[in-house]
Amino acid sequence: MDDSPLRRLLAHHQVVDPGERTPAALGALAPLLGWRAADLFVLAGRPVPAELAAAPNPGGSPHVGKIMDRAVMLGTSQRRRLHAMIRRMPVSAPSEPMPAPEPGQPGQLVQALARNRGIRLINVQTLMIVGDGPYVSQSTVHMVCADRAELTPQYVSAFAALFGMPVDDVAAATGVGGAPTNRRHPDAAALAELVWDARRLTAEQIREVLAATTGAEDDPRRYCLRCRARHHPGMHEPEPGLDVDAVTACEQRLDGLLRVLNPDWTVPPLPPLGELNNLLNRVHYKRAEVADRLEQRPDHGADLGSLVLDAILHEISGSTVRRFVTVMCRALGERALAERLIAAAATGTPPERAAAARAWPWITGMWDPDAADLRLRFRAAVG
Repeated sequence: MDDSPLRRLLAHHQVVDPGERTPAALGALAPLLGWRAADLFVLAGRPVPAELAAAPNPGGSPHVGKIMDRAVMLGTSQRRRLHAMIRRMPVSAPSEPMPAPEPGQPGQLVQALARNRGIRLINVQTLMIVGDGPYVSQSTVHMVCADRAELTPQYVSAFAALFGMPVDDVAAATGVGGAPTNRRHPDAAALAELVWDARRLTAEQIREVLAATTGAEDDPRRYCLRCRARHHPGMHEPEPGLDVDAVTACEQRLDGLLRVLNPDWTVPPLPPLGELNNLLNRVHYKRAEVADRLEQRPDHGADLGSLVLDAILHEISGSTVRRFVTVMCRALGERALAERLIAAAATGTPPERAAAARAWPWITGMWDPDAADLRLRFRAAVG
C-alpha cells in the first residue's frame, strides 16, 4: 500500500496524520481536507469500498466521460436540465470495490481519480475546454495516465478542473506542481458536480442520458477554444466591408476612454504595414489597454457607461467586443445592457445596428428562458 499521495496532501493542509487508513479514519479526514471520502481511499492506495465506489465500466460500454464530453458543449440552462435528469435516476452501489491504483505513479493516480468518477478514458478536447489542458493528441493523454509520458504542471491544473478540485491539492497529491496560470471553463465546478452525480449510473442509464443530449442544444452558440467562451460560429471571420473610416471611428472611441482611464499610455512602436493595417494594429493595442483598465476597476464601467456603450456600438470585431460587454453586464446588469442594445438596433445607424448584433451574443443571460421577451424584441429590432 502506497499512501504517499495522502501523506503529501495532509502535509499541504497541515493536518496531523492519524496513521490509520481504516474507512473510519479516512472518512473523518474527508471534511478536514475538503475532499470526498472515496477519493481519499484512492490517495491512500486502498481499494474504494463498494458502498463508495463508482459503477463498473467494462470496455465497450458507455462511460461517464461521454456524458461530460456532451455536457461541456451545452449551454448553462441545457446542462442544468441534464443534471436534473441525472439526479432523478435511481442508482445503487456496485457489488465489488474499486481496485487500488498502482503505487507511486502520478499518472495512474490521476487515472484512478477519473475511474472513481466513472470516466474510463479522458477526452483530450474535454480536458482542454474544461481545464485549459495542453494541445496534444488523444494518445498522449492516454500515455500520461499510464505513466508512459510526463505529467506536467499544465496537466495537473487541467485534471484538477476536470475533477472539481483545487489545483494546489492535486499538485500536492501527485507531487507535481500545478501550472501558474490556468483558464478553467466558467462552469467547470458545475460540470465536475454533474459527473460525480452520474458516476453510479448503469450503462443503460448512460445511454439514456446521452440520447437526451441529442437535439437538446437550443442555444446556437458553440464553445470556442480560442476565446474560451461560447459564441456563434463564424464569430472570428473578418467583418465584411471593413474600411479605414470604420476602424478610425472605433479608434476614436477608444481614445476617448483612454483619456480618462490612462492618459499617459502610448501605443508601442509598430512596424509600417500600410494605412489600414497600421490602424488595425493600433486599435488592437488600445482595445486591450482599455479592457484591462476596465476589468481592474469594475466601478469604471458604471462611471463611463455611455463611453463604453459608444465603443461597443463602434467596435469592428465580433469576438473582441466580448470584454466590453462583460464589463457593462457587471456594471449595469444584463437586462439593462440588453435594453440599450435593443434601442441601438432599432434606431441606430447601420454600423451601430450591426455592432449591436455583434455584441448581443456575448450577454450570456440572454439565452436563458426568462429572457425570451428580450430576445424577441431584439430580433424585431434588427429585422
